[in-house]
Amino acid sequence: MDFDNGYMARNLPDNVKFVPFDQPELLPVNSVLILQSIPLWRIHKVSSFPRDIDVFFWNLHPDNLFPGLVSNHPSKTLFKFIAPLVNSFSFLRKRKIKNMLKVLLHKQSIAFMDLENKNKTYRYFNVPLDTYPLLPIMTGYENKTVINFAPIDDIKCLWLGRLEGFKVPILLHTIDRLDGLSRKISLTIVGDGVSTSKIKEHASLCKHLNCNFVGTVPFDGLDSLIASHHIVFSMGTSALEGAKNKIPTFCLDYSYQEIQGLYKYKYLFDVKGFNVGEEITSEHLEDVSSLDVEIEKLVNDFSAVSKNSYEYWKQHHSPNVITDKFLAHLRESSCTLHELIVLGYSDEDFFTKLITKLHHPIENESGFISR
Repeated sequence: MDFDNGYMARNLPDNVKFVPFDQPELLPVNSVLILQSIPLWRIHKVSSFPRDIDVFFWNLHPDNLFPGLVSNHPSKTLFKFIAPLVNSFSFLRKRKIKNMLKVLLHKQSIAFMDLENKNKTYRYFNVPLDTYPLLPIMTGYENKTVINFAPIDDIKCLWLGRLEGFKVPILLHTIDRLDGLSRKISLTIVGDGVSTSKIKEHASLCKHLNCNFVGTVPFDGLDSLIASHHIVFSMGTSALEGAKNKIPTFCLDYSYQEIQGLYKYKYLFDVKGFNVGEEITSEHLEDVSSLDVEIEKLVNDFSAVSKNSYEYWKQHHSPNVITDKFLAHLRESSCTLHELIVLGYSDEDFFTKLITKLHHPIENESGFISR
């Protein structure tokens, strides 16, 4: 399901059927609806889906099931003060999402992509999750290009990801840290977003680092672009794309605020719990910068770091590994969308309805209303 001109709609294989997102009644009977974990009322035309359709939620962001009425990380100063007050009225919303989560867990109809997702969901609802295995995300198949870089004089780094939201602080911090190194380094920034101008302005102040903004790159050209660089700085599936292409990849963490202190960079193969992005706390900082030391190690033994990055992807995030796990989860899942609707989980609670009405929301480009 997608918009008529959406990315998935434009890139479907020949044997895959397309259904417009605003016509869920066209879905085949006995289908399985797979989507990110969200409150049920945010599914566009949720009541129009076939009654017998199964549902499976995949928690792909730690705040997928955030129970508050207002974000804990508002961008506007005014909301920083009123968010705690407004969220004190979130008890009805939280109770409804928590009860739905319990049903999904009982029916084995929800999975968490990493430990960060599972732990945050536990902190929100205090629902035991220890026995539920993780279902890591995957990428496409590997790039067959053989990477064999000669001794590196000019280190070519790559940022891959959206230029907005919680990704901006770590990107700005990374630009500053790279600019402070003594080596000759360039940074290619792939992506676009509402903060593009802000990031370009910040990069223009660099004294040593050369930043090249290339905007959005077509997916079929991404592998070759990644393979032409020495280091990838990214998070989420973008970090996995780097490792898949045998490029040493620093897996970045996210923040909603400017990073105070020195962030400690880590390779993707050093992460725990399949986390491809954690919210930055004091535990993610270091007293003395180790980035120059890590890059020096990489320069001296590029092939070893490249191999470790690739092997981590292959063992934990490749299609050959995740496809079987994913299908096994679907076989165990037993929840229908109609069952959740009958239980009332598709209806907003009173305060969510009130906030929605006051905000006069319109449907955004994802097809879901803002609340």
